[in-house]
Amino acid sequence: MKVLNNQRLIDLCMQEYGDPALLFDLALGVDKSITDELEAVFELEMPVLETTATGKSISQVLKKILNNPASADDSFHIPTIPPSGIGYMRIKNPASPQANDFIVS
Repeated sequence: MKVLNNQRLIDLCMQEYGDPALLFDLALGVDKSITDELEAVFELEMPVLETTATGKSISQVLKKILNNPASADDSFHIPTIPPSGIGYMRIKNPASPQANDFIVS
């Protein structure tokens, strides 16, 4: 199977077998760690694994709509928002309004 950009073993497992429980068996079968980063356009020989998925499994759906899951995209970062709102309170010292005495959250 050809590894596409930003794909991890879990993506290939879901695409090929439709069962995340087979991730460890797949990792052993291809001699990789489940956390290894795979290089795009790398050919990976997929082992034959028995699955208990019956009927319309996720792998059949992914193959039908030609969807290749890729969960390794680390380029999207959620900006951090300073704490505020319900459940967050700052106690200020009236003698020094610029400094926080303590924060309750």
